[in-house]
Amino acid sequence: MLINGSLFACDSCGNSGMSSTGILMGLQNNTFGLQYRFAHFESAPNIGSSADYFHQLDLSGSLFVNPRWKVGLSVPIKYNYRLQQGIRQPLSGIGDAVVLNTLILFNNKPLKKNRIIYLDVGLGVQMPTGNYNPNIHQEGLPENFNLGKGNWGMLLRSNVQYKKDRFGLVLINAFLANSKTNIDYLFGHQFNSSLSLFYKILEKDDFHITPYIGGSFESIRTDLYADNNKVHGTGGTGLLGTVGCQVGLSNLVIGAGIQQPIYQSFAQDEVLAKGRLSFDLTILF
Repeated sequence: MLINGSLFACDSCGNSGMSSTGILMGLQNNTFGLQYRFAHFESAPNIGSSADYFHQLDLSGSLFVNPRWKVGLSVPIKYNYRLQQGIRQPLSGIGDAVVLNTLILFNNKPLKKNRIIYLDVGLGVQMPTGNYNPNIHQEGLPENFNLGKGNWGMLLRSNVQYKKDRFGLVLINAFLANSKTNIDYLFGHQFNSSLSLFYKILEKDDFHITPYIGGSFESIRTDLYADNNKVHGTGGTGLLGTVGCQVGLSNLVIGAGIQQPIYQSFAQDEVLAKGRLSFDLTILF
């Protein structure tokens, strides 16, 4: 995300991949949740000595319209800052909200030998509720440092969970297609996929402890100017390892996870992604 001599940065910042809320699928509950996410990027050694930090708190909720259809809303609150030569450049406020419609295709459908499967697909809209400054580069910050993207986006998601006894696999895929901003700047489309294996080491009455391990892949296309020329220092791919744990008690679920890059190539290798953290709290009702 940062680079001495360049105003732009990779668009992966703030993506957290798999969180422990992913293994809540299959529950016929309305939800209200808080999720904190942190991501850290540094310039490559041959580029400079800048560092970008992204803090995000998501306020989210979902309601069942009927047993197979639920509607969700997520509103992010962001605090981003760049640290360069001891000077901090902060930016904070509300980001772009997302409304997601989800259709449940298989709701814990029984299979043979104590196995069950859950599958849902979602179609959503990312709305331009966050502040977007098209001239942010004049402040020495990259375009994607904005709290919002100043555009509308279409989100496609799929979630599948396979369980046998206390073991389970969760596969989550998401694709975000961006429209152009009012100055015809196009943020790169994004694809994320995460796969996690979980095991309930303890399950008694309304209490459970469920650790998980896995990985996530992300791919972000290069941003484009209004003339369709590529924006330097944007886009890339990454593969991250994930480990975390979820604890549930009655209608309260708390989880935490960490991610570490295994392979990465962001912003023409001018940016290095560091570890990421997520903490979440979900209330079922």
